[in-house]
Amino acid sequence: MSGFEEPEQAPPWREGDGPRPRVSCWPAGARPALYVTLRRGGRAEERYAPVTARHDYQDGRVAYHVEIKVVDGTVHRAYWAAG
Repeated sequence: MSGFEEPEQAPPWREGDGPRPRVSCWPAGARPALYVTLRRGGRAEERYAPVTARHDYQDGRVAYHVEIKVVDGTVHRAYWAAG
């Protein structure tokens, strides 16, 4: 993603990961959003990131699937919720 360091990404769910997560989705125009901090060198940059889906795992973990605008276009990522 243009030389930026990213927060830890949540991997896709797989059969061996336990029960499937509960998934919540939002339509375009009605999405919540969060800010993702990307780092390049010694510089940090916050990017507005609309949430397309939330995955709630039975062990209490939560992953947010977001869209991030970058110079080259839009990338889709899944990040673990802090906490």
